[in-house]
Parts: sequence; C-alpha cells; structure tokens
Amino acid sequence: MNASPSNTPRTAAGSHNPDINSATSMEGWFRDNRNFLIMLAAALTIGLSYNYYMPRRAVQAQQNAWAAFADINATPGGAYTYDALPETLLRARAESKIYPWVVLQGIQDALARADTGALVVLVAEAKILRDNNSLPGLAGENNGVRVAVFDLAIARAEEALEGGNARSFVNPAPDGRSFELTLSDSIDTTYIVRFGLFSESAPLACAAFEELVDSGSMVGRIVGRSGAFGLNMKLLVSDDSVIGVATETSWGFYHLPGSLSFNQKPGEAHLGDSGSLEFTIKDAFHLDGRTTVFAQMTGGIDDEAMAGLQYGGPSGTDTLPALVVTKAEFVN
Repeated sequence: MNASPSNTPRTAAGSHNPDINSATSMEGWFRDNRNFLIMLAAALTIGLSYNYYMPRRAVQAQQNAWAAFADINATPGGAYTYDALPETLLRARAESKIYPWVVLQGIQDALARADTGALVVLVAEAKILRDNNSLPGLAGENNGVRVAVFDLAIARAEEALEGGNARSFVNPAPDGRSFELTLSDSIDTTYIVRFGLFSESAPLACAAFEELVDSGSMVGRIVGRSGAFGLNMKLLVSDDSVIGVATETSWGFYHLPGSLSFNQKPGEAHLGDSGSLEFTIKDAFHLDGRTTVFAQMTGGIDDEAMAGLQYGGPSGTDTLPALVVTKAEFVN
C-alpha cells in the first residue's frame, strides 16, 4: 500500500518542516549567521558597558573636580590672598570645571577680608569668564531682581573697590520639596523653621535628607552651637544609620543665614556626614566649596527669633536653650 502525501515523513525530501535535530536546521542557522550573532553580542556588551560605566565615570569626574576645589580652599595660609592668587589660579586652570568657581570663591573671600589687591585680579578674571558665557543660567538676586552670577560678583567687587557697601550674594529660591523642623527645649521655647530643598543642584544630599525624615532619624537630634556661625543638629550617639553623602559639584549655593548642609564626615573630607547637619545663622563663607548646601530657610521663624539664635560673642551672654529636634515633616 502506497503512503499518501499526508503521511510523508517530516524529514522527507521536499518537506517544508525540517527536523530541528538535523545539521541543516538550528545548528546550520547558527553557523550561517555566526558573524551577525558575534556582532550583536558585541553591540549588546558595549551598550550595557556604556550604560553602566559612563554614568559612574561622570560621577567620578565630578568628585575629582570637587576634591581639587576643596584642596585649593584648604591651602595653608589661605588660597585667595593677593600673594597666593597666582598659584591658586594656576592650579585651578588645570581643572577647567572648577576654575569659574575658584574665581567666585576668591571674590567672596577677598570681600570678607577687604583685600583690594586680590579683588582687582579676580574682577579681571571674572569679566573674562562672563564674556565667555561661563556658568550660563546661574544667577543670584539683588533687591528682588535675578542677576547673572558673574555680573553680581563683579558689581559687588567693584562697589567694594570704590569704597561702597558691597552687595551680598543670596541663594536661589529652592526648587524642591518644603519641610519643617521643630526645635524645642524642655520648658516652653519652640522654633518652627520651614525650608525648601535644592533638589536640582544637590540631588544626592536631598535624597539622603529625605530618607532621614522618612525614617524618623531627624527627630531627637541635639541642637547646639557650631562656633559663632551656626547650629549643629547631631545624633546623641552615632549608629549604623549614619552614612557618607557624596559632596556634589553644584557651586554657587552659599552658606548664608538659613542654609542647611551636612557637616564633613570625620576622616573623609569629601563626604557629608548624615549624622550631623549644619543650620547656618550667620554668613559662613569659609564653608563654601567644602560642604553641600542642600536647603534654604523659607519661613516659619521671624527675624527677632532668628536673632535670638545668634551668638552674641565671648563678651555677651549666650541665651540659647538646650534644644532638640522634636518634629521633622515634609509639608508638600
């Protein structure tokens, strides 16, 4: 009896359904497309490596730039005096990312010391950077008007050189979430301070702070003097929740009254310490470029109460009560 066409074996000559175990099927397909598969595997490997390593290289480059900036600021005897400036500017030019920030930092430092010789040199450098459109989009405020940061720095320096009162820098308006900290003593003194985060310029610090609030780690912190310029909010006892927060290369945010930052981690100058925060109540320009300002006070405490937090000096009486953070919450 002859087999009908419907009973033809799947591997018979002329069949359209080759046996997958035959050398002419899958094995043959891989052999015929070997070069394509090798190219595909290489492309996938390169793509995955690029997506993995490039962001990390960018972060590392930023950290290296920040480390160079911090090293300049830590120069023994000061980096921005008239005599030290040539060497400082030479070091800064070797790391192009930090050069504009070194000039801005130098102007602020020279203004604080009334170093007119340094100001003359730095104003000339600032004008070159301004004309080259350095740091586009970065601005400060003067009498409620936003001014490009180099225009503001130059105006402030030139006013000082002319014998006038130099205009102060201010931090930009916060662009992130708002939160409130409640500071209380054991009797009846309470300060409610509202802040806004700089989420765009300091995303790592903001994320670390949000975790502190969400985990309840901010509540119970002891609030005490940090020299004459700020209040320190720190854990009574350090624990495993303390982490190092990478310092971020977003300069132009100053340690002005009302700013909030992480202190430097002991033994690791380029990391912030999540166990210790600095609430600046007087201009602390010496910290600019060393720690990341990640929030700015926006209200909740009046000028009189803020003045009461300030240190009166060694000849005065310090009336600051022993304060504790009793509440920390986001309000939007």
